[in-house]
Amino acid sequence: MNSENVANEENEIRLAKLEAVLRTAVNAIVSIDSRGIIDSANPATTSLFGYREDELIGQNVKMLMPEPYAREHDGYLANHLRTGINKIIGIGREVSGKRRDGSVFPLHLAVSEYSVHGQRHFTGVITDLTTQKLAEQALKESEARLAQAQRVEAVGQLAGGIAHDFNNLLSVITGSQELLEMRLTEPRDLALLARAQEAAEMGARLTERMLTFARRKRLEPTEINFNEQVTGMAEMLRRTLGGNISLITNLGPRLWTVRADASEIENAILNLAINARDAMPSGGTLIIETANRSVEDAKIPRGDYVQLSVSDTGAGMSAEVLQRAIEPFFTTKPTGKGTGLGLSTIHGFVQQSGGSVNIYSELGRGTTINIYLPRWQEASLGPQTQTTTIEMAKGETVLLVEDNPDVRFVARERLEGLGYQVIEATSGVAAIVVLQSPERDIQIVFSDVVMPGGASGYDVARWIMAYAPRVKVLLTSGYPEEVARAQQAPLPDVKLLRKPHSRAELARALREALGDT
Repeated sequence: MNSENVANEENEIRLAKLEAVLRTAVNAIVSIDSRGIIDSANPATTSLFGYREDELIGQNVKMLMPEPYAREHDGYLANHLRTGINKIIGIGREVSGKRRDGSVFPLHLAVSEYSVHGQRHFTGVITDLTTQKLAEQALKESEARLAQAQRVEAVGQLAGGIAHDFNNLLSVITGSQELLEMRLTEPRDLALLARAQEAAEMGARLTERMLTFARRKRLEPTEINFNEQVTGMAEMLRRTLGGNISLITNLGPRLWTVRADASEIENAILNLAINARDAMPSGGTLIIETANRSVEDAKIPRGDYVQLSVSDTGAGMSAEVLQRAIEPFFTTKPTGKGTGLGLSTIHGFVQQSGGSVNIYSELGRGTTINIYLPRWQEASLGPQTQTTTIEMAKGETVLLVEDNPDVRFVARERLEGLGYQVIEATSGVAAIVVLQSPERDIQIVFSDVVMPGGASGYDVARWIMAYAPRVKVLLTSGYPEEVARAQQAPLPDVKLLRKPHSRAELARALREALGDT
């Protein structure tokens, strides 16, 4: 064998090895020519971006980029060829990629340059950073929750100590006033004393709330049915709310009992109703709901709970206010209108009772406060896990529509765990684009209601009813159904699944929407 044949054989071996490396590489690897046209893409690229290889070859690589990268790419490439100035080549940096379904994700891009027969080419090695970014975000949120919990605990210890000492002072004041009342006869003196006594009683109520917040108040738990509590308070709440606010009660059937302090439950409902009234100065709707919930949410210990929800159609909270909502003495109300102990007191009492509080709010759309207390079962104060039949998929494909990347990630994991094939869209508009693709065989759309971009979940449902009626729809929202529907023209045939929901509730709702039950 002559030297030329040996060299050719060695080249073929090297090419075969290179091809094997490209085909098995975990990272996406794309090669383009000097015009930005893709001339090769490995399997990891097609898997990451959702295109077939033949759909990529011959196309401009900017198809894999969101704006403004796509708009700027050709100019950047031309400038590099002309001047040799590098922004990514040989350096690498974090940018964003765009999948076929329009979803945008974070990635790290490293680019190298090479020449073949005098023609300049570029190879990009792409690392998907989605999981890393989610983990970083989860860590930041965990650290923020820990810091907030530590702040609340520290203030709680201080508040508890102050309340204890202040109660001793109030005991002296009120006792002395009672003794003084027995000696006074002048009406004017007695009127002044009555005002002082009333102020002392207000101080006692305030210290009691501080003790509840600090979890130092002695609770008197009994077996309670939330439905009976709400029904017994309904008339009083209607008088408290006034004529311009409608009260709706949705009471769950066969509600489990809880073990808690009845007076604290009543105070919580009343406090939340007053907060809701203040958030709706021009009128609105207050909804009180109860339900049995089997919780699988990572933020709440798994088990069986009874959920009490108080929702309003008021002003809502900004993200900054929502983050501080349970902090003691934090209030957005004018001076003299609120102590800032309402939600923090509820939070303290619920935690002391073994439960959790969840707040869902958006500016201009209203607020929902969810209280979870453990289901009471004889000889056990803790939540009881119940065996639930999980209804699996039957080969269907779900279009998941959710703008929040963390929520979308968890939803996808759940859907795939139930056996569904999942396609993602980050907005209502992107969902409609996916639905228009003839290559997509989608049986059901699972969409959030409130999303940016001009198309809500209800808008997607209307489009489906008009142009793709065979596709089923299941919507989800942190608001109760009445609030979500009040913000949109009603679609009576579209089901709404409340957030947060368990895996079993999601599975059951999907099968119901698909017509299995």
